[in-house]
Amino acid sequence: MVPAQDPGKTSSLNHAIFRYGGLERSDTTAKNIYLTFTGGDFNDGGKWINRVLKRKGVPAHFFFTGDFYRSPENKKLIKKLRKQGHYLGPHSDKHLLYASWTNRDSLLVSKEEFTSDLLNNYKEMAVFGISKQGLPIQKTD
Repeated sequence: MVPAQDPGKTSSLNHAIFRYGGLERSDTTAKNIYLTFTGGDFNDGGKWINRVLKRKGVPAHFFFTGDFYRSPENKKLIKKLRKQGHYLGPHSDKHLLYASWTNRDSLLVSKEEFTSDLLNNYKEMAVFGISKQGLPIQKTD
């Protein structure tokens, strides 16, 4: 096991809060709400969420596993979300558990396992024309 980020270290930059080495809250002085959805094995409510976001003209962020991107049942939803301009990004290829829920100070995967899993997720995103940044891949002639 590899030591993870120190949970006691909280830092802020531009009123944002960072913990465990990642962004926990963005600018706490701004009145913004960011909608984020994740998808692993299931697509519960995907059609409904998409309809509501489209009707209200609200952008959202979606982070799907490689398995979610690979599933034929999700293909139509992913294409609609992308076409509507939502941010689509990675959420692990095989939904690896990086750290125990009860012992967050140790990692359960190596750097190599993490990197390989993430790169495999990026490959599945590319099938839909989505870059590592969650943006459409620019085609050059």
